[in-house]
This record gives sequence, structure tokens and C-alpha cells, in this order.
Amino acid sequence: MKFKKTLQGRTKGDMPVEALLQHLQHLSRETVNMNTSSYTASALIVEQWRFDGEFFDVQFSQPAIEFLQATDDPRGEIVAVLFNEIG
Repeated sequence: MKFKKTLQGRTKGDMPVEALLQHLQHLSRETVNMNTSSYTASALIVEQWRFDGEFFDVQFSQPAIEFLQATDDPRGEIVAVLFNEIG
């Protein structure tokens, strides 16, 4: 699955909204640490998010998204759930 930096939409109804909100709260506190021979960097997974009771608006960090797509970090599975359930 290809993740994008922005995720917007309503829930598809397969997962309770409360579970999606818990995932977003968890990911908004999580960072990824990238360490290569040329640089070291850290980035929040979710830069900001909003839910107005009906519509989600989520902004992911581009470096974090790229990291999660390139590795087998289990937090990538949580991001995949969000992309499957919101849209």
C-alpha cells in the first residue's frame, strides 16, 4: 500500500471511530528515527490531525511515511489501517 502525506475523509464503517481516534492519538506521539551513514533524523509520524465528528483530516510527516514504507516497523500496520478505514 502506498501511503500519502495527507489522509482525508469519512470512516468506511468497518472499525469504530473510537478505535481510529486511539490510533491517531498514539501515532501523534510517536517518532521514527532514521539513521544512515550520511545523516540522522527524527520525525513525528503524524504532524497534525483533526476529527470534526464526521470527517478526518490527517497530515503525516513525509520522512516518517517514507521510513514506514521502506521498513517492517509495526507502526506501518497502524498507518495502513487508517488508510483502509478512512477515505
